[in-house]
Amino acid sequence: MTHLLSFLFAELGPLIAFSVVNAWLGLRSAIAAAMTCALACAIYKRRRRESLSRLFRFSLLMTLVFGAIDFWLSRPAFIPYEAVVANLAVAVFFARGAATSPPLVWELAAQSGRIPRERPADLVSFFRALTLLWAGYHLLKAGVYAWLAARLPLEQLLVARAAIGWVTFLPLLAACLFAGPHLYRLFHRTGVTALVARWFPGDAQAPLVPRSDG
Repeated sequence: MTHLLSFLFAELGPLIAFSVVNAWLGLRSAIAAAMTCALACAIYKRRRRESLSRLFRFSLLMTLVFGAIDFWLSRPAFIPYEAVVANLAVAVFFARGAATSPPLVWELAAQSGRIPRERPADLVSFFRALTLLWAGYHLLKAGVYAWLAARLPLEQLLVARAAIGWVTFLPLLAACLFAGPHLYRLFHRTGVTALVARWFPGDAQAPLVPRSDG
């Protein structure tokens, strides 16, 4: 559990810090907290001789971009659709990550020490499917948020978004972290893994070549 918490801090620290501090202390404090956390995460990774992962760099970029937009625009008209744009960006990020070698979720699982020792031939396809699952989740959430933004006043919208976000995100994250073997069997039994394997026929024949993002 300690290793898992360290991994989450190292990968999502800036984004978590921004979200929490922004809710309690405001935007300027949130940007300062995110930058401080990013520096701490970078030092932590440097001391462990780890490169900055795709997820870390993306979460930091998202934090800075949307923090700057909120800071400089300060337009209420943008606030209802900010989460829509953010989720679309995350969906594109995961969709692109599904086509890389290794797929994005494999990279994250490897960094957190959760790649199984026994590796069946369709394991890479399973991780591609998981990465696509996250892309689809954020795409669907963007659609729901856009629908809500067109119908609810801002105060109700913010409450609804927070509720939907945490109620859906935490179970999906928990399933990926703690129920990987069950998801693997489910995807295998329902043909999801086989479908993804047909999209990427080289997964079963070629060895997985790790990315070098350092």
